[in-house]
Amino acid sequence: MQATGAPPKQVLRALADLLVQVEPLQQRLWDSVGLSVAGLRVLRILSEQHTPIAAGRLAALAGISQASLSRLLARLEQRELVCREVDPGDRRRVSVGITPAGGKLLETSRGWRGSQFERAAADLSPADRQAFVDAVGRFTERIRVLGKGE
Repeated sequence: MQATGAPPKQVLRALADLLVQVEPLQQRLWDSVGLSVAGLRVLRILSEQHTPIAAGRLAALAGISQASLSRLLARLEQRELVCREVDPGDRRRVSVGITPAGGKLLETSRGWRGSQFERAAADLSPADRQAFVDAVGRFTERIRVLGKGE
């Protein structure tokens, strides 16, 4: 029995169309707060934690290499948006937390608020919004899993 639905090529075309729409918003976010998408992602991940987390875990959650994370954390720490704490028992272990300034910047940099993206999401039915969240979540997780194998 053959599965029905959109072929992978059509999914990629839809993704490309979405990315073309999102890219200008990413640029406005960068311009408004001086942070890359990766920087905003790291701050968002840290804001969801109740305590500082290990740098290695943060790199995995953000989907970036340890070396890239280290450079990014240096920039964020210089702006006092994150703090790094070295484990006194094992100086190789570093935990990272968001500072109050980082939390405030994250809250004020929500470029999605009031955007055409927020309005479009509001125009969808609750069922369509949930289907979108579910599908994008599965797609993103699959990308993470496949990326670990490379």
